[in-house]
Amino acid sequence: MKYFLVTCALCAAPAYAETQNPGLGQQMSAEEYDRFTIGRTLAFGRDGQEPYGVERYMSDRRVIWAFTGGDCSQGYWYPKADMICFAYEDFDTEQCWRFYNDKGRLSATFASDLDTVTQYQILDDAALFCPDFGA
Repeated sequence: MKYFLVTCALCAAPAYAETQNPGLGQQMSAEEYDRFTIGRTLAFGRDGQEPYGVERYMSDRRVIWAFTGGDCSQGYWYPKADMICFAYEDFDTEQCWRFYNDKGRLSATFASDLDTVTQYQILDDAALFCPDFGA
């Protein structure tokens, strides 16, 4: 009986790293997301629109975020269930997303708006001007 319960529990466990969302690609695990983003600068925007913000990813899951033309905020990201969540010093609530890798292109859906897809552009050499934070 104990073997049966363990087997059933393993079968029922969510495997979000293997989840596929049509048109978005493979959902990323926290480890995959960390490997993909560390040391990079990403621009955030909706498909076909100008980016609305830029974020620099550093070691230890630390990030620096800035809305286009706005001030910079320090923060960090962490896994939560099947999402990647962000906490920033200037935001009152966490921001949670599901990230997808489609052959090197990063997309995401916001936890409270799964119908709107945000596209990410990799800007490895882009400047994120945040002198207070060394970026």
